[in-house]
Amino acid sequence: MKAQITPQAGPNPIVFDQSVTTDNLVYLMAGGAERPSSLKVTVYGNPKYFWLSGLNDTNSTLKWTVQLADSATYHISALINSTAVENIQISVLNTSNVLDFSTKNMGWDKLEAGTIKLPAGVSTIMLKKKTNNASIELKSLELIKITDRPAYLDRVRAFKTDVSWFSRLPYGVMLQYGPWGYPQTGAKKSFADQTNSFDVHKFV
Repeated sequence: MKAQITPQAGPNPIVFDQSVTTDNLVYLMAGGAERPSSLKVTVYGNPKYFWLSGLNDTNSTLKWTVQLADSATYHISALINSTAVENIQISVLNTSNVLDFSTKNMGWDKLEAGTIKLPAGVSTIMLKKKTNNASIELKSLELIKITDRPAYLDRVRAFKTDVSWFSRLPYGVMLQYGPWGYPQTGAKKSFADQTNSFDVHKFV
């Protein structure tokens, strides 16, 4: 019996905006990939996907159809959960562009997978396991042009500060805010507009 395939969700192809210099990370959500229907994902409304589970077969693949104006080399990070060392391959179909990397035996990790060249036009990125030591869970791939990455890392370092004073406080408040956090009424904003218009002082 032929395996059933869940088609790619959301934009198809996923268009990379290569003109932006900030907010220039591209997220390929595992829950939005074309995949065998046997793989399970928890969804709390598009675009808020949690992790994809059941990736325990070297024949199972995840595919994302993407579109780029210009060919470029991208650095890839993977948000992945593995209880064993697994060899994983990311490739661009119908090209020789391949990235091989290994997970760590440490549970959830933001793993720096490496770099891969993406061609101009429409192409398909595919992820598959090359070994099967344990079932893994995948939330997303995070891509950024290698030419943009140094400035991005500088921005990350600049935003970091000493938070040791947190430990001296009697209580704290934690919240999540993302593209799924929009009002029940009114027009939905882009993630960039949400971020730029969020009034931190008023919220506090």
